[in-house]
Amino acid sequence: MGSPELQEWRSANKWNENSRGQDSVHCGSWFTRKKRQVRDKYRIKHAAIYDQLDLVTYEEVVRLPQFRRRTLVLLGAHGVGRRHIKNCLIQSAPDRFAYPVPHTTRAPRKDEVNGKNYYFVTHDEMMRDIASNEYLEYGTHEDAMYGTKLDTIRQIHAAGLIAILDVEPQALKVLRTAEFAPLVVCIAAPALRDMTNEQNSPNVSFNLRAN
Repeated sequence: MGSPELQEWRSANKWNENSRGQDSVHCGSWFTRKKRQVRDKYRIKHAAIYDQLDLVTYEEVVRLPQFRRRTLVLLGAHGVGRRHIKNCLIQSAPDRFAYPVPHTTRAPRKDEVNGKNYYFVTHDEMMRDIASNEYLEYGTHEDAMYGTKLDTIRQIHAAGLIAILDVEPQALKVLRTAEFAPLVVCIAAPALRDMTNEQNSPNVSFNLRAN
């Protein structure tokens, strides 16, 4: 029996030959012929990629008694208002919510205090911590690296506060544990009609209350 790649190649060639035959038969009636749909086919060479995606086909769910969440995760498209909601919650209830101070490799600016605005670290130190899986998220902006360290979230929990995170969905693979106990909130974009009404209204206010 041939290899999977060979079988796939034979199947693809056979499908192409059949398609050409059908096109030649119906060449006289091309005005009424429907456009052939092209479908993506599974490729053997992509099997390793699918294995890395960690696709969940079934997940058992049980109802748990109510308990205090330790982390509030805000998800949503860029520009939907996650940062605004985060800032409002922290300002309205600073004794309940806190945001983890990010780490960066850039030089501190004037009036920036280490540990308040950012944790300023060297590039080598940050790369070493990334290799040790100590970061929840990290990225590069204007030749400087930024990231959220897991220990900063743990420090908020140790202080008895709820950590607020506005992260990408991929971070949930790390946060979905008993240690972080996240409450995940997906913020949907407002309808176009509502956005038009708000822009035309002279007085628009938003109220957030932490219960």
